Amino acid sequence: MQKYRQKLVNFLKLISALFIINYIFLLCGCEQKTTSRGDVATEVIVFSAFAKKVVTNFDFMGHTEPSKTVNIVSRITGTLIKINFKEGNKVKQGDLLFEVDPISYQIAVNQAKADLSGKVANMVLSIKEYERALELYKSGSLSQSKLDIAAKQKDYTSALVEAAREEVKKAEINLGYTRITAAFNGVVGESKYSVGNLLSPESGSLATLVDSDTIQVRFYIKEKQVLKFLETKNSAIKLTKGITIDLLDPNTNKIVLKQGKLVYLSPVVDKMSAMLTAKAEFVNNNTIVPGLYVKLLISKKEEVSKIVVPKHCVLDSQLGKFVWVVNSNNQAQKRYIKIASNKNNFSTVQEGLAPRDKVIIEGVQKVYQDALVSPVEVEIDQNTATIISSPTRK
Repeated sequence: MQKYRQKLVNFLKLISALFIINYIFLLCGCEQKTTSRGDVATEVIVFSAFAKKVVTNFDFMGHTEPSKTVNIVSRITGTLIKINFKEGNKVKQGDLLFEVDPISYQIAVNQAKADLSGKVANMVLSIKEYERALELYKSGSLSQSKLDIAAKQKDYTSALVEAAREEVKKAEINLGYTRITAAFNGVVGESKYSVGNLLSPESGSLATLVDSDTIQVRFYIKEKQVLKFLETKNSAIKLTKGITIDLLDPNTNKIVLKQGKLVYLSPVVDKMSAMLTAKAEFVNNNTIVPGLYVKLLISKKEEVSKIVVPKHCVLDSQLGKFVWVVNSNNQAQKRYIKIASNKNNFSTVQEGLAPRDKVIIEGVQKVYQDALVSPVEVEIDQNTATIISSPTRK
């Protein structure tokens, strides 16, 4: 029994010794972990934030529409005898499109001219009668009343001639309406009538002519965005100055048309949408057809200096976007920022950074808040955001 107790005591002493040794190792391990996390600096690559002149860009979705469109109609009554275009083809201003039977209208012109000739002859005769009457009146052989009658007859026949000339013009105009021409360069759509149909002003549209040389894009601008364009809040005219407009394919963001111009801005904000209607116009060259949804990139030419950082430096969290910076004590700090825009390889920072702030460009996965770091400063290309200088270790 005594021997059993002695073995139990020795066993308990061994357990106690092992527990103490394990506790000591744990303390050493914690101390080592604290030392590695708190005292050993992590090497990171940093660059000094810089201000760069940037162009403010705005994206809008819109739909294309023709800058000019006209419904071709008949202004007279007559039989359609010829169609001189192919549907969907381009025509030039003045090209003959439709021909209406001109025979009855040519006859009307001839009759009007014949009537004019008769009235001119009567006018010439009345003028000669008046001149003879005037000579007799001067010699005392004719009374004043008869001279007045001759003068009135001369004036009456002259008025008839003027009316007859107007009838000739009217008849010639109607004859001209038998030849329907293109009002401008464009593309003619489907013909609604075929040869042999009787046309009249009540026949409606014969076809539609659409301008193909230019194209317009109707889009909508939020009120706050409009004010960013303006040099002064009350000068909408200045909205067209200092900006460039490009038309992009919304699927590829590839520029399709360049150098557009703003041709319309609504003077009234829509109360329901709080937006202004606007239209931009482009030289088309048959590239874009009406009815497409497209993307507009409007850039303000006036350049202002803003802080920019490479896009891959900007990280996301539940509290917003941020970058890692190194403070004067060589500690990593999470700096929340507000992004104004993204273009190419850079993000434009509206708030949160100042020039010369040390931004971590490589090694962010190894840092945490207030971590001690060893910054290695480099320079980056201000166009490509790539490192262009060898690391400088401090």
